[in-house]
Amino acid sequence: MSALIENLHYNWTILLLLTLFINVLNAIISRISGKNFSILDLRICLFGLIFSYFHLLISLTLYLIFPFFNQWFENSLTNILMNNELRSNLVINPLINILAVCFVNLGWKLKKNHFKSSKKFLRVAIFYGLGLILFIIVSGNSILPSN
Repeated sequence: MSALIENLHYNWTILLLLTLFINVLNAIISRISGKNFSILDLRICLFGLIFSYFHLLISLTLYLIFPFFNQWFENSLTNILMNNELRSNLVINPLINILAVCFVNLGWKLKKNHFKSSKKFLRVAIFYGLGLILFIIVSGNSILPSN
């Protein structure tokens, strides 16, 4: 079961990064060219939002079944924070993952508040871009296939 979820997480991460990259690229190109915000742009943004939520769900599921999770019960908080590997796997990666989803969600919410297409594209480019950067930081080397 764990291998299935790890494989799903790996594939979903690649799909999410590709979707967010397309969102940011589309928003930048559309803002520069002065294009109006269309239904297709809305759907592209919505796919980025949905994929990020599913990625968070898969990541949290993997986090709870990961062997490192038992370290919360076996060590004190000071030991976890002093150990670089445990701190990264138990604290930093989940928080950055949640923060990335919050940025994507904030971009979606702020996009809805504007009537001008240029401001919508700007909000999508900024906040989806920040989410993309954070997802890249979290995924790190886990995106590359292991030997």
